[in-house]
Amino acid sequence: MVTFLSSQPANLYPNWFYYDDANPPAYVTTTSGKLWTFGTVPINNTSVVVLPEIDDRGLFSTVKLHCYGICSTYLTFIRRMRNEGDWY
Repeated sequence: MVTFLSSQPANLYPNWFYYDDANPPAYVTTTSGKLWTFGTVPINNTSVVVLPEIDDRGLFSTVKLHCYGICSTYLTFIRRMRNEGDWY
């Protein structure tokens, strides 16, 4: 994909970036200034935690996270755990 995007005119794909899969960064800054963090550890209160189920299969680490948001496949389950305390 990087080879394809590099060969295209810059006006077709003006805002693309990539990082090495072997060494991903701890976070990426979004255009709104939020930190897009990978894993279960938010950096600060403006962090959006991405896919916490990869590091923590039970999702127990998401119950007391202090972050801006969570991006996950199991959002309904995480919301019930955080709001209602129903852990199945």
